Amino acid sequence: GDVVRYAGDVLDYMVLAGLLEFRPVNNRFYIRPQGAIVADVIASQAQMFTGYRDLYARGVQASDVSGEAIAWCDFANQTFAVLSDFDAVTEVVAGELAAEVPGRYEAILNELRSLDPSSAKQIGRVGEAAAILHEQNRLIACGREDLASKVKKIPDHLGVGYDIASFECDSTDDFYSRRQVEVKTTRSHSRSLKWFIKLTPSEWSAAESIGEHYFVYRILISDDGMRMFVIRDLFGKYMMRLVQMTPRDGAEISFEEDAGEWVEMLLDGVA
Repeated sequence: GDVVRYAGDVLDYMVLAGLLEFRPVNNRFYIRPQGAIVADVIASQAQMFTGYRDLYARGVQASDVSGEAIAWCDFANQTFAVLSDFDAVTEVVAGELAAEVPGRYEAILNELRSLDPSSAKQIGRVGEAAAILHEQNRLIACGREDLASKVKKIPDHLGVGYDIASFECDSTDDFYSRRQVEVKTTRSHSRSLKWFIKLTPSEWSAAESIGEHYFVYRILISDDGMRMFVIRDLFGKYMMRLVQMTPRDGAEISFEEDAGEWVEMLLDGVA
């Protein structure tokens, strides 16, 4: 019983810290995308408090534990001083979030010409690079040059459920005023889009938890260049029955044109 209560307390604290989201509808907790990033940083920097180590080998009295209280408070204060500011945490992660953007539009076109059509990884990288360039140009066009330089490629190993961390033109420091973009890219000789995508479990979970700020950029690379179809709030569209989802090692998504819109790709002008 005590273990269950303590676990519940920890989950509640994580909700207060903004790392988890509790949904009364199904009485379950969901990790927020920024929670996954913070957890990864904390795990990589974790230090153990050693003040109680000697107590394990003998009988422990309450006075023994309380005698370490000052040392514990000092340790906790030093630790949380580093981790309490989320901006500081993201700065720590920023070195891992360097976008692999080939450069200007001409560089992307050059890489397109050299693509191996059978290499999904290569095609995916080019699609992500193009999406990043598009996001930078979109933000510059709406007067947010300050945000354009902060658009980041999220490393796959973080498993946050999307590829690119971007911003809305009216973004503030609130995480949920930002734009989280999952990029799905196809290489084809035809200009016809395949109205089907496959999401991993973490991608589908992110689509559900992020809601209207989760975007899917469905990019088609053909001999004529690039086209992009954008779905905003994928899970919301699923609830509205505008997309169909089959659970199969994640989610298999099929959709029609009314689930999103074609968007002109902005692929020039950013060095």
